[in-house]
Amino acid sequence: MRPYGIVVLMAWFLPACLLAQAGYVDIMPAEKMATYRPLLPKVSDPQIQSYLSDPGTMWYDGTSIVPAYQDSAFDPMGMRPNTIDPELINLAVPGGWADLFQRSGRFNFPFATGGSDLCDNLVTINFWWVPRDSGGNALPVVYWKMGDTGNFLRWRWMFPVGTTIGEVHLVQFPDNDLRVTEIRARTRAAGKWTNRVFRPFPTANDLAAAIVADRPQWQTVPALSNLVTSLRNPATLTARTLQSDKFADAFDTVNGYLDFVPDFGDTALVKQLLSETTFQNVAGIAWKTNGAQTTYAASTQQSYGITPRLYDGGMLPVDDTSCARCHNNAGRQFNDFYPDLAAYGDLWGEDDIFSWHPFETSSFVDSSGAVVNFDDDNRTLRQDLVDAGLVVPYDPSVHPTSLYSQLQHTWTYNQW
Repeated sequence: MRPYGIVVLMAWFLPACLLAQAGYVDIMPAEKMATYRPLLPKVSDPQIQSYLSDPGTMWYDGTSIVPAYQDSAFDPMGMRPNTIDPELINLAVPGGWADLFQRSGRFNFPFATGGSDLCDNLVTINFWWVPRDSGGNALPVVYWKMGDTGNFLRWRWMFPVGTTIGEVHLVQFPDNDLRVTEIRARTRAAGKWTNRVFRPFPTANDLAAAIVADRPQWQTVPALSNLVTSLRNPATLTARTLQSDKFADAFDTVNGYLDFVPDFGDTALVKQLLSETTFQNVAGIAWKTNGAQTTYAASTQQSYGITPRLYDGGMLPVDDTSCARCHNNAGRQFNDFYPDLAAYGDLWGEDDIFSWHPFETSSFVDSSGAVVNFDDDNRTLRQDLVDAGLVVPYDPSVHPTSLYSQLQHTWTYNQW
């Protein structure tokens, strides 16, 4: 066991707090993570399975790393939470808040969570697995500042090759029980990210077979009989158009199909299937095909199921190109989409990752989520990440391009 593993295990018996060691920070309090850890399923990929089990993997959510974006130009500069008061934007650009946000805390499509913009029973947590050098030392995230303290100052950062940032989707059942329905993993390679997505049932026929195996009398149960029949029927696809009215330049319209899985009529069966099934890599796999019609994931209109309600993931094939369509806009300036918002700020994230940033939450929001220190540059590095050696200044003489390589984008960042 790695030395920091002892600290992680001890954290299970301590009050929720931030624990830091070399190469590790308890970002999400261990007490909170303890409610999620037993829910993590087995996955077919040994590498990702090891990351989920590794005591050195760091976990976080929207309260432990509060989603926020940088306002880098003119006065005031700083970090702004995604829950920013609409009027703070509308004062500068009347109606500008609605251009950016779907609702408080969430940007308009496609910059929420791919395919889950409409979901109302989804819970998300994230994980960060840090690669290590031959001596076992964590390879840090490197940062640098672009601009000056006058009209423009932008913080940028870059993950080392080998980093994996993951996202775990959980469905919240009507009785508030949680079950994992999907695991996404993005691994940093030289100049790009590679993507893997894991689901319990790659195809509709896989789910039908699991139901038949677990409920041998399925034909005598009307709901299950209807469900299995629907799963086996290729002609159940519903046409759907996925487009961005607010960030149209970032997302070309997709005309595709969804497959709405009927009601199981058996909550216990759904929980059992999600708990006991090994999740499979679904890259390049279609959930259901009917001639020229294809969907890549299940959906449902029910209050529970093997996906969140109204999940649009079936519109998006799982491959690096598809995932990059949204992710490669992380940190992009708002004025690329809305000229009236010139010098206002940027999309959340950096280095093609939306969910992570290195800044101290209390420096830009208080306990209620309201903005603090709005008139000051409130971007302050988290001291626990610094103390653990996980975030360091970029030094080209120390950080080789073989491990730290810039991503190539079709857009450029303008400095005023």
